[in-house]
Amino acid sequence: LEGHKTFTVVRNPYSRAVSEYYNKWDGFVGTDEERNDPSNMNAWIQTNLIDRPKGIRYLQHSKYVYDGGGNTVVDVVLHFENLAAEFNELMESEGLPIRLDDTPFNERTGSALLGVEDLTNVIYQNLHMKSQNPNQYRTTNTAHPTISGREWQSPR
Repeated sequence: LEGHKTFTVVRNPYSRAVSEYYNKWDGFVGTDEERNDPSNMNAWIQTNLIDRPKGIRYLQHSKYVYDGGGNTVVDVVLHFENLAAEFNELMESEGLPIRLDDTPFNERTGSALLGVEDLTNVIYQNLHMKSQNPNQYRTTNTAHPTISGREWQSPR
């Protein structure tokens, strides 16, 4: 890797939590009505992602970016929400002929109706505080649970 940049990919922690909830392998199990109940989603996220994450599930993004001493261990942090564009820009800057196309991936299908706006302020703050590096995320309006009040600032 000498002479090339290292990178990692991080994801907005709030949309990541909702995605984990709807994960068909390890997410919430129940009827569509139960799955789309915000109170069930918030309870599941609190229990499974905040209180008792299993294995590497929901590993803090800071673990991919910083070592135990707080030193940055990668050169570039790419964002899942803009992955194709950022990855292609990195590959271009490195002179590598690898590209991702703009084909949507990891889109929810079926009856998944809940989103970040359905997270309670308590869950939102718990996800926020779960970060090992509290400066990794910032909020602009924690009094009202809307996505516009939950702006995410990724590491670096």
